[in-house]
Amino acid sequence: MRGTKKREIKKKHSNKIPDELGLYLENETLKYKISNEISEKTKTWQVLFNKLKDCTLDCPPIFYEDGVNYIVVNAKKLTFCFTTVSNLSPFYLLELLRSIITLIKDFCGVINEQSIKQNFAMIHEIIDEAIDFGFPQNTQSQTIKKFVCNEPIILQKIPSSQKLFSTKEKKTVSFQATNKSIKNKRKLLQKKKNEEIYIDLIEKIVLQFNDTGEVIRSELNGKIQIKSFLKTPSHLKIGFNKLIIGPQDEKFNYMEGIIIEDCNLHRNCDVSRLDRENIIKIIPPEGEFILMNYRMSGQSVKIPFRIFPIIENISKTMITMKLKIHSDYAEHIYGSSVLVYFKVPDEVISLSYTIDQQKKNEQGSQQVKFDKNQRKVFWKIQKFFGECEKHLFCNLILKSGIENIKKLKSQIGPICMEFEIPSHSSSDIKIKSIKTIPLNNLNKKIKNPIRYKRNITFSKSYFMRL
Repeated sequence: MRGTKKREIKKKHSNKIPDELGLYLENETLKYKISNEISEKTKTWQVLFNKLKDCTLDCPPIFYEDGVNYIVVNAKKLTFCFTTVSNLSPFYLLELLRSIITLIKDFCGVINEQSIKQNFAMIHEIIDEAIDFGFPQNTQSQTIKKFVCNEPIILQKIPSSQKLFSTKEKKTVSFQATNKSIKNKRKLLQKKKNEEIYIDLIEKIVLQFNDTGEVIRSELNGKIQIKSFLKTPSHLKIGFNKLIIGPQDEKFNYMEGIIIEDCNLHRNCDVSRLDRENIIKIIPPEGEFILMNYRMSGQSVKIPFRIFPIIENISKTMITMKLKIHSDYAEHIYGSSVLVYFKVPDEVISLSYTIDQQKKNEQGSQQVKFDKNQRKVFWKIQKFFGECEKHLFCNLILKSGIENIKKLKSQIGPICMEFEIPSHSSSDIKIKSIKTIPLNNLNKKIKNPIRYKRNITFSKSYFMRL
């Protein structure tokens, strides 16, 4: 009976999906064959491996080689790939591949090499239910869960390198807390006797300074991501501070609210009360989904770090450089794994440096390294607390016999930064309230729902040209 229904579905659909789905790990390849369009003699995994090896930067998301189209998505240091010989819409394939990755994460709890290997039988079953006869059927976790028989193997210990941050606030937990499977959700709820929902506000900053320290480009891309472990179908009401959606206007008073230039919402969102009461209403599906993607620029973006470089002296033997970084956020917040690096001329042969002394309340360490192969100086700060400054004094030793010294200054830089700041929002968007109301009784609240909200800011492209 089930096979008959599948054949009927096959006739109705016209958009066939790729012929192979591959997961490329560091030491081996896991491949799921969907159809026989691609010959077994065609080693698609070897073509992709050579492409990954040859690319100095990230592999292109879409490329064509030997009559086969490759669609590539990177997630958590793993590479997922669709291959097809058909001429299909690339956006359709990318969206479908990301949906498959979200499905795997919902069932496995976390995406890494160890969890993929231990749960590969279940992943094979998930893909078989989501893609049937080479055609997409359903990519919703709540629907797929009914047909998956294998139980997930949950990793007992998560490596400490995956912990983004920890804080003493009662309503804040680490991002490791969402590394749970929706498949064994009932066992977890029986132990805790509570329902859980996690709301994450994740932002990435693109910022560029000129040589005088003025901002010439500032852009912020953010998303509100939700992972639901609610067993009771419920309405979720999320209250924000004043949000104004639309392009910026010079005559507009920015003190009245947060300007969001562009955004897109989940298809199930109810925004009828967004303008009047700043409330978004939704019936959250099981698993992980994105409530809203948004983009901001200009004065609406708060600058977390400011860079002050000073090249004090240039001689035939040495370049003296002073670099100051100032953090412009709250004192109780700290940026973790802050990395500052800049390029130096080819004439530099060695480096001597001094760094400022750390305060008593700062337990993080600072490290400075000069990589001769990349011709770059790396300055790593483990913890960078708010409203403070860090100083680096460098003496770049030059080789002898240099005639044109003035050109050396133009060869220094740009100064780039990589960081992540937990519990900080550069857009100043705040989630003020989270309410859950069951569908059966709208006047009665769920008993003791556990609701978590977390913020984190990343650097996407943050640099200063000298």
